[in-house]
Amino acid sequence: MMVQRKHNDVHKPYDPQLDFTSDQRHRYTQVANEAVERRRNRPEPKEVFKAVKEKALTPLGRASKLRAEQKQRDKVRYAAWTITLLAFWLWVMYMTS
Repeated sequence: MMVQRKHNDVHKPYDPQLDFTSDQRHRYTQVANEAVERRRNRPEPKEVFKAVKEKALTPLGRASKLRAEQKQRDKVRYAAWTITLLAFWLWVMYMTS
């Protein structure tokens, strides 16, 4: 790491009188207050999409039963393939030893 000289320059202190005029401060406050009011009046995204989301996520009568049956079949299929592969690898280990 490079060694640098210490900074000796003194910065000017902050002077709020040079920052904004009274008119500018008043305008800024007015615009900021209007923005806050607009944000308060804006509907929340949760409220807008809540009904749509609930409708989309509610399971249908027959479709949910079919999904449950499909999950059950997938579990059985997974178990059958696991047992088949286990038996195959046991056979491979038996043949190679």
